[in-house]
Amino acid sequence: MHLRTARFALCLFMLASPAAADLIIGQVVGPNGAGLPGVGIDAIDLINGGQATLANDSTDAGGFFTTTIPAGVYRIIFKPAPPPASTLLVVEVNNVVVSGTNNMGTITLPQGVSLAGRTVDVNGFPVANVNLDVVNLATGLGVPVQGDATNAFGNFTIVVPTTAIEVQFRTDNVVPTLAPIAMQLTLSANTSLGDVTLEPGFLLQGIVRKSGALPVVGADIDVLESVSGDQLFTPNDNTNSSGNFSVVVPAGTYDVEICPNAADLLVATELLALSVAGNTNVGIITLIGGVVLSGTITKTGGAPVQNADVDLRLEANGVAVVLCGDNSNASGNYSVVVPTGTFTVTFSPPASSCLGQDFHTGVVISGNQVLNGVLPGVAATNVNYNASISPNTDLLSATKAILGAPWTATLSRIPATAAGTITLTLKRAKHPNPNGGVAGSPPFGRVLIAGPLLATLTGAHNGSTGSVSVGVPLTIGYCGLHFTAQARSTGGSVANIRLSSAVDTTIGTF
Repeated sequence: MHLRTARFALCLFMLASPAAADLIIGQVVGPNGAGLPGVGIDAIDLINGGQATLANDSTDAGGFFTTTIPAGVYRIIFKPAPPPASTLLVVEVNNVVVSGTNNMGTITLPQGVSLAGRTVDVNGFPVANVNLDVVNLATGLGVPVQGDATNAFGNFTIVVPTTAIEVQFRTDNVVPTLAPIAMQLTLSANTSLGDVTLEPGFLLQGIVRKSGALPVVGADIDVLESVSGDQLFTPNDNTNSSGNFSVVVPAGTYDVEICPNAADLLVATELLALSVAGNTNVGIITLIGGVVLSGTITKTGGAPVQNADVDLRLEANGVAVVLCGDNSNASGNYSVVVPTGTFTVTFSPPASSCLGQDFHTGVVISGNQVLNGVLPGVAATNVNYNASISPNTDLLSATKAILGAPWTATLSRIPATAAGTITLTLKRAKHPNPNGGVAGSPPFGRVLIAGPLLATLTGAHNGSTGSVSVGVPLTIGYCGLHFTAQARSTGGSVANIRLSSAVDTTIGTF
């Protein structure tokens, strides 16, 4: 009897003693390191999906938290007070494994700025339930925000970083249908956009197939304004498992590009000057099989060129082949899917690169092929010149002025003097008189350069030689810029303040 009583008591004890709780602990602080009270904590279950049930899901007066959470793997979200109480950014920590107690340490919420406004339709009526998404343009990653849906009056206030961002106004939950838009911003202070107008939207739909009437899955649909070439913001614009696509656009005339996944080895296509004035179905679009054209695009000398463009045209009639993802990467490599045939292939440099195009005509493509491009540059040139009349006896020479590289001018004192300084003047042109103009006393010598002043650089010499350097084009110019340089130097006595010979230079890429 006593034994049974003891066992019964043990069972009661075990039932009354809960297992140790799983916890996340730590402190949330602001940019100044001070603890932040009242920061909300959410957890998204990365294995089972959905939001986890938490206990003690906010920070205390010192910013500390001890939050009870089921064991698992989570995205933990720290949410400060929304504007106007705070303009701190939401922080997410991914792949937090909870088993027992996980000390997350110190979580710092960065400073942001508020972005406010009101969404309205073309009649000025407020639009509710517009979803706002924010993307960091440098990383391409989403920025977590609170209050990311417009209220019944169309108003919104969110906190965003001060880096370059894209703010997307998504209209999936809006009735009647309005076209979504996106705008790119870089903010440095709290900003109000005022009224953001959303135009009436129309469905643009179709089906993408390949040989055998099979669906093309995951093809990207890009819609561009036919006149400006500007791309519209069209979320959810990939074909589904049946090859269907459906995007919302405002009324207008558009070029529609259909870009399949490269692994499908299908040639992209486009619909030109498509007029949309209501819901529009373009029917079935059939893509043909293709082959891979790939290679590397470099400068003269072998350095890779990033963001060079590849253009392919039929040799017979000059019709352009639609290419997707046709810019070279950081290593200069490109890879596109093309049809078979005979083509002209053109490699074009990115804007402001100071490089020329590379043309290849009569390129016969019958299977996977490698074709490299070499983009010619502008040669940097130097011409040293002296006054034919003394006393310009100091000799000035220079390295070639190549974009992105140091340009160094070297002074040789002839005859040698005591150590002194060098002041190098860069101007646009030579002096109109071949022998220059006689300078005052001091300095002694002839002024050999003229025109607008570009830069003045200083250095030192040891009595025999000295040099000055500057980065190109950070200080003085850009590709193809022509300038001349002459040095004024000191060397102990007033009699040794004199002008040098000159250098005539053109900035180039090699």
